Amino acid sequence: MKKLLISNVLAFSLLAFSNQGMSQNFKCGSSEAQEALFQKHPELRQQQAQFDAYVQQYVAEHYGETNRNSIVIPIVFHVIHDYGVENISDAQIIDQVNILNEDYNLLNADTNLVIPEMKPFIANVGITFKLAQIDPNGNCTNGIDRIASPLTYLGNDEAKLNPWDRRKYLNVWTVKKMSDDVAGYAYKPSGVSGLGFPVDGIIILQDYIGSVGTGSPGKSRALTHEIGHWMNLSHTWGDNNQPGGACGDDGIQDTPITKGWTTCPLPQNSAVCTPGIKENYQNYMDYSYCSFMYTEGQKQAMLAAMNSDVSFRNNLWTLENLTATGVLNPTPCAPKADFYATSKYICSGTLVNFKDNSSNGEVTSWNWSFPGATPSSSTVKNPNVTYPDPGVYPVTLTATNAQGSNTITYNNYIIVSPNWSDYTANYVESFEDALQTEKWINNNPGNNSRKWQRVSNSAYSGSSSMMLSGFNQAQGDVDELISPSYDLRYMSNINLTFKYIGATMATNITEMRDSLTIYASTDCGRNWGTPRLTIKRANLAKAGQTNAFYVPAATDNWSTASVALNPSTYGVANVRFRFRHAAGLFTNNFYMDDINITGVLSTDELGNPETQISISPNPFQNESNITLTLSKAEKVSINIHDLTGRKVADVFNGVQNDNTSSYKIEKSNLSSGVYMVKIVVGDHQIIRKVLVD
Repeated sequence: MKKLLISNVLAFSLLAFSNQGMSQNFKCGSSEAQEALFQKHPELRQQQAQFDAYVQQYVAEHYGETNRNSIVIPIVFHVIHDYGVENISDAQIIDQVNILNEDYNLLNADTNLVIPEMKPFIANVGITFKLAQIDPNGNCTNGIDRIASPLTYLGNDEAKLNPWDRRKYLNVWTVKKMSDDVAGYAYKPSGVSGLGFPVDGIIILQDYIGSVGTGSPGKSRALTHEIGHWMNLSHTWGDNNQPGGACGDDGIQDTPITKGWTTCPLPQNSAVCTPGIKENYQNYMDYSYCSFMYTEGQKQAMLAAMNSDVSFRNNLWTLENLTATGVLNPTPCAPKADFYATSKYICSGTLVNFKDNSSNGEVTSWNWSFPGATPSSSTVKNPNVTYPDPGVYPVTLTATNAQGSNTITYNNYIIVSPNWSDYTANYVESFEDALQTEKWINNNPGNNSRKWQRVSNSAYSGSSSMMLSGFNQAQGDVDELISPSYDLRYMSNINLTFKYIGATMATNITEMRDSLTIYASTDCGRNWGTPRLTIKRANLAKAGQTNAFYVPAATDNWSTASVALNPSTYGVANVRFRFRHAAGLFTNNFYMDDINITGVLSTDELGNPETQISISPNPFQNESNITLTLSKAEKVSINIHDLTGRKVADVFNGVQNDNTSSYKIEKSNLSSGVYMVKIVVGDHQIIRKVLVD
């Protein structure tokens, strides 16, 4: 017996230590979210007090009763993702639903670890959660709604996309990141009564879902905790987020007064607030996360919420609603086709891997269409194809199972760049030439009105600039502007500079969340590497605060940003830049102009002393000849560029044998001025100036 007792104490201590390690970063944001809502709508605080009084009366009248009704709650998971690990699997979500049903029906085996003093109070809440089988439009669903959006990196009420009718469903949103470093939060019923319906539900980090996939056993009770808030429970120490502080109470008679725990103490060390009374640190509403139980009082408090019409909690489990949401008779669904590519921006000749991301029903066959690619079609789940020629291409997928099929096409999805550059540095982009600006790529992941666009009503120089329409847009929205490609070979002291100006609607610096991050790629945008520069907050909103639609005046003080580029990395033939803007809480419009790529050009006499070149006459009035002598056959390209770096004429592109050849430049294609002749022979390049009279 003594050995058994020691063994049990050791096992309990190891379990406590293990759970402590897994939960040390857990932080629930419900108290702060609810208080912020009260600050905006003070009338809700009185409603909460009235609802709490109703709950206390209900608990007093029903304490100790078994659940007289079978409560089934239809639940939907909205997976907000960017095609990364946050796009959690169906299996991970199903595992989480199973854990909820164990916890709320006293089927979790770890109740045997509850300390003896609290075992008499363990409750079978008697609530079952089932994934919805019919969506709000009457369509077949598996209860998992996948939404691609950059708001997965934001994780607040703005990220609660596509909420389903809360009268019929419990909404759960999973995201990659949460605001304020919390793991999740939920509002109490009276806190979202009336107009609060779009945000009613739980939002939570994807790795706090389930015990498989990106989840883990130590985090898998977080949703159990947040649903407790959704059914009006407080933290065991009260309505705040300061566990371990002052002793407090949650208003439930059978949960002892506690300071709250962030670790699992030894039982004998848990009687802190009331001498001789061990605290219920193993409660799902504590932070210890050796969480195994709800009490009878908490059960009745949750049943009080579920029997109330406040925020329509009592409608969720009616027979009519269970029939309308399909949970009583689940049936398989046809799939919803979706996919993504491992790279959307590539050089010609590059292999691209496509991933099936279809949902709603298990796919049994795939039919892909890849215009411009080799092969041009496929029937495998995750095909690999190659795009040999530059261009912009659509991709189509039809996903099928026994219940039906679904087709999706993403137009302008794959952008294939040539292996040669659009421009040669030194280069100036002033956005004055609309045709030249078309070479810039506007990536708008949110597919909304906030996007980069050329405007002609404001500029640092000239009349045009590039504007990001950020006025009254959602926090966390991301937009990218991707440059043409530049040949930076034979350059030293390479610098990217640009002018910018922006405004904010925020009234203080803590509310300014806007950021601009600049990246560079040497492989046509397939990989972007680490950020080259990030500008944030007030440094980005140089024009200050305004609630009006911001347009810079001619006298505005534009700022200059500069990025130094290492020639050993970026001194290559095909460099692109990405300007990635993330919207803050109170964003406004942002402008960029005069993007310059400068450096010192070094000469390379084509890598072979026997190679000779001459341009004559120079200057010229009507025509001139480029004479090139090679000692062996080489691939040759000769192009004419203006002083901004823009290519204005193609002279020759092909193979020259081991001879002397002449190539003509005609003035008919050029206006008077200075031009740069770029001659590339094999892997070597030389730049020569010519003057056209």
